[in-house]
Amino acid sequence: MERKGIQLESESGNRADRIKLKRLKIEGEFVGADRSSGHWTTSTYRMRLGDAAPDTLIFLSERALYHQATYPVPREVSLEGGHRESRLREKASEGDSTCRVLLALLSGCRSYQFHDTSPQANVRRSRYIEDASYLRDDAGNLAPYLYALRETRPDSYRRIVDTACGLGWESVIGHEQLCSGRGE
Repeated sequence: MERKGIQLESESGNRADRIKLKRLKIEGEFVGADRSSGHWTTSTYRMRLGDAAPDTLIFLSERALYHQATYPVPREVSLEGGHRESRLREKASEGDSTCRVLLALLSGCRSYQFHDTSPQANVRRSRYIEDASYLRDDAGNLAPYLYALRETRPDSYRRIVDTACGLGWESVIGHEQLCSGRGE
């Protein structure tokens, strides 16, 4: 069985004063209905990164896959390995439809940085409860956003709480008791 996730290796034996990423495997999957046919589709982006000198990560492999429920096997595009930047944009500009769709899907993703949990962090400040139309990238409106999810989309809310509690973020989300009751 292959172990997934981040694999880290210490550079100084048993001492943990420096640590270096050796390999990283990431897979993103987007599931939805094709607009023209109505069939369920899955678009998948896979990449493996590995360490290279000096302190650089390179792509060991990069793949784009598209699978429609009526197809016997997915269409797979290998973007090879050995490069420092993704080749997805390059392949999409050459006209590859699988890469073009995946690039559009990935471009629509947002990056959130919740690492600042200091007393001055936006995530710890009071916000109006109405500030919940979207999650801000600094988590400044996390409390109103989670409240709105709990009220309107309880399944999504529960997945977020379960994930946060599994990562030990009880103090970040502000309620240690939340994890004991898992959002009840």
